[in-house]
Amino acid sequence: MNDPIWFTESWALKVRNATRQLVRLYASAVETVDTVPKWLWVVRLTGLRGGMRPLIVAKPLLRDAVIDHIKRVLEQTRLLRVRAFVAARPLPEKSRLGIKASAAREKVEEAIRKRDEYLAHQQKIAALLDEASKDVKELLEAVGADPKTGQRSFKVLLRAGRRFLPFVWAGVVISQFRKLADQPQAQVLAFFFGTALIYHLVAWLTLPFHDAGERKYVFFEGYTGRESDKLNPLFPPASRYEGALFELFGSKPPIVISWETVVPILHYGLMSILLVVMLIKLPFDRDSFVTAALFSALLISVYTRELFRMRTLLGRRYEGRSLWEILAALFSSLNMLKSDDSEDGESKEDSEDGEDKTGAE
Repeated sequence: MNDPIWFTESWALKVRNATRQLVRLYASAVETVDTVPKWLWVVRLTGLRGGMRPLIVAKPLLRDAVIDHIKRVLEQTRLLRVRAFVAARPLPEKSRLGIKASAAREKVEEAIRKRDEYLAHQQKIAALLDEASKDVKELLEAVGADPKTGQRSFKVLLRAGRRFLPFVWAGVVISQFRKLADQPQAQVLAFFFGTALIYHLVAWLTLPFHDAGERKYVFFEGYTGRESDKLNPLFPPASRYEGALFELFGSKPPIVISWETVVPILHYGLMSILLVVMLIKLPFDRDSFVTAALFSALLISVYTRELFRMRTLLGRRYEGRSLWEILAALFSSLNMLKSDDSEDGESKEDSEDGEDKTGAE
């Protein structure tokens, strides 16, 4: 059996160096966020991202966004671990001389020399890939410290609440339509405007989660300009090192996108539908209907403008990636109810159990 085409010292050295550069950049990013003195701040971006609304940034959420990005990229380097495993285990025939015992001394010495050269070559490749694999493993362990059970439970509830509450509110609103059939128009209008107001208040509760993802993206990818929180962007951008590593594997780096990135799109769509449903189902008279319709048209036009703006932003952010790739990455990131930290805790416990068993043996 012949060695695979990647089985060269030059390739292994490039992988080791690319991995080391990436994990060092990631470690620097975590350290920088950890040392930010503020717990909550508002920042207005400048330069290329000037003109955006101010971002509400909470340090714990920004740290979670940074760590989630690191985990999702490094967990896709399984090929590195597989190749490190292969390189560390040469085939039995590679360790044999491959000549008869009665062969001439010169041939035996030549065979021994070639075998030793091959094994030294193999061990060098294995050592380089093992270094890279350990870099990935140790950084994942460093950033994946398992929080207390109470903290994990709180995160699960918070995640479920912020993702499902707007949908629950829409259901509650629709269930009240029959009760408004005989109510005065003032009360119907109050219900209509109150529904929109409360929905926006509920949706705004998700802003810190969304803004943490936006601040993480700007922090990782860089931009022109400075801002008030002095959280300078990584240089070079993380995507440059990610692309360099995955190019050595012959693939594209994973798309890191989360629910928080697209939740405004869902909120705009859901609220637009809810406004139309209320216009159709609520018992408006002519004047009240005109007032509600104008209000709805104004809101929906604002939503439409924001949707086009976000579509342009996402298109530039994930340039060169198909819609199906983006959707696949989004669905893989949802994990609606399960806490990422609990998964880390379970993996850690499994790992510790395995180590205990190995030690016992």
